[in-house]
Amino acid sequence: MLMLSDEKIHHIVELLPEAGVLAAMQVMLFGICLRASKRWWPTHPDQWTVADCLVSVALYPILTVAAFQGVFELRLTVESRWHARTFASTFFQTLYVTRCILHGGVLFMQHMSFVDLVLMVVHHVLSICCFSSALVTGNMHYWACLNGICETTNIFMNNVWLFKTVTYRNQRLQDYLPRTHAVNGVFLWLSYLVFRMLLFPYWIYTWHFDVTRSKAQTWDRVSPYERYFYPSVTVFLLLISFMWFTKITQGLCKVLSGLLAPPQNGGYLPLGENDPANANGMSEH
Repeated sequence: MLMLSDEKIHHIVELLPEAGVLAAMQVMLFGICLRASKRWWPTHPDQWTVADCLVSVALYPILTVAAFQGVFELRLTVESRWHARTFASTFFQTLYVTRCILHGGVLFMQHMSFVDLVLMVVHHVLSICCFSSALVTGNMHYWACLNGICETTNIFMNNVWLFKTVTYRNQRLQDYLPRTHAVNGVFLWLSYLVFRMLLFPYWIYTWHFDVTRSKAQTWDRVSPYERYFYPSVTVFLLLISFMWFTKITQGLCKVLSGLLAPPQNGGYLPLGENDPANANGMSEH
C-alpha cells in the first residue's frame, strides 16, 4: 500500500494542473473529431470509434515520442532507472493516465466484442494503477517509459482501423489505396515484433538484471506493490500481445500472398471481427 507522505502529496498537487489541462484538451479534441465524424460519415454505424481513431492519429505519436525520450534520458544508471524522473517521463505518464481514464467511457460507446471490451478495460485499469503509482512516488519512470514505447505499434494499428472504416469517394480507404494499406500492414507486423514481442522480454530481463546486481538500490528501496505489480503487468502485456500478433501475422500472410496473385478482396489487410484493430489500440500498452 502506498502511504501518502508529504512528498507524495506534493507530487500530486504538482501534477493536478497539468493533468487537468491534458484532460481538457483531449475532451475538446474528441468533441471536434466526433462532430467531424457525424458530418463527414453521417451513416457510419460506429461514429465514436471513427472519432477515437481520428484523435489517436495525433495522440499515439505524441505518446511514443515522449516514451522514447524518457527512456533515453533515464537509461544510464541504476539510480536513474529506478528513482529519477524527467519532464518527458512525467508528461508521458500523465497523458497516458488521463487518456485511459477518458477512454474508459468511450469504450462503452464503441462497437466491439465483449472479449475485446474486457481486455481493453483490464489494460486501462492496470495502466492507470502502474503509472499513477509512479507519478506519486517518483519511482519507476524508466520502466514505465520502456513499456510505453510499445505505443509505436498503435500508430500502425490505428491506421489499419482507419483504412478499414473510413470511406473516400464511396470506397473504403483499404479498397481505394490497397498498396498503402498493405505497406502499413508490414510496418504493423514489424513494429509488433520489435516493440512488443522483443521489448517485453527485454524489459523483464533488464529488470531482473538490475534487481540481482543492485538489490540495495532497487528491490530494497521500493514497495512490495512496485516489486510485484509492475513485472506482472508486463507479463500480462506480453501474453495478450502474443494473441494479437498471431492474428496480425495471419492477416499479413494473406496480404503478401495476394500481392503475388490477382487479389480477390482488393488487396486490403483482412482483419476479423475480434482482431485488435476493432478495439482501436492496445494495446494500448
